[in-house]
Amino acid sequence: MRNIEVRHCKFLGYDDRNGERAYSEAIQLDLAKARRVFPWGGSVFDQTTCQEIWIHHNNFGPSETKGSWGRAVGSHSATADRWHERIFVSENVMNETLQWAVRAYSWRDVVLYNNRMKSCGGGIAIHPNNVDGRNDTDSKNRPTGRSNPIRNFLIMQNTISGGNYASEIRLKGDEHSPITGACLRGNHVESYPGRGVLVTGSINSLIDKETALSR
Repeated sequence: MRNIEVRHCKFLGYDDRNGERAYSEAIQLDLAKARRVFPWGGSVFDQTTCQEIWIHHNNFGPSETKGSWGRAVGSHSATADRWHERIFVSENVMNETLQWAVRAYSWRDVVLYNNRMKSCGGGIAIHPNNVDGRNDTDSKNRPTGRSNPIRNFLIMQNTISGGNYASEIRLKGDEHSPITGACLRGNHVESYPGRGVLVTGSINSLIDKETALSR
């Protein structure tokens, strides 16, 4: 999909009946990868990704009868030479997600601005694709044994609390596939002991002193 806007929506209540889909997103950004990823008839698997996506002023959380989502916004499949690009997630309220509030998986050119993430399992995750024989195949389904290098993340003025699943902010690159051009500025993090902000494998990036941690 390209040129999509999601605004003023309520994503309330999710039923993980078997306890096996804690990774499910209210808004899943994904690519036309393979039938094993999207087994619902008639698809054309041409590796098309998502571009120019605006997600703002929405509410994610539990309903009166069901719990919250695994994740509010994210992806959970990837291809080694494709990216989701120009993703803007701003001014949303995300409550009590089981895992991440936002998981940017093989994304680049991303703005995460002024979101409120309360009592979530984890806050914001910036991840390259896994090297696992599934997510590191290229657009011709050939194994590559590598992750995508990913770049350009502005993470600014978000308020994040929780962390019983993972860090409030995590940027996890490596020496072969670094995260380049990340900027963390003016975020407020309320952290579980041992959580907080984790950054690995990042170059030419900024973590501003205004990013505040409290426990």
